[in-house]
Amino acid sequence: MTPIALALIGTGAIAVLLLLIVAGRVHPFLALLLVATGVALLTGTPVAQLAEAVQGGLGRTVGHIAIIVALGAMIGRMVDLSGGARVVAGALVRRAGA
Repeated sequence: MTPIALALIGTGAIAVLLLLIVAGRVHPFLALLLVATGVALLTGTPVAQLAEAVQGGLGRTVGHIAIIVALGAMIGRMVDLSGGARVVAGALVRRAGA
């Protein structure tokens, strides 16, 4: 497939994704999954490999995000228990107002 064709497919995919989310009010995760499947099919990915590709890519992404969320939750809880959250909130209220 030529680079121009790939660029056009990518541009079209972004447009379809935005239309699904903004105009169609489709949930962003579902819209992204649909558009990614369409791009894979248009670029020549065999249908038999499609589920494996989605599972592998989604698994890697969710795995990385889960680590970040877990670490953020732990740090947030430590800040809350130490009283740091109250100090930060008080400083923001003093500067910006209630």
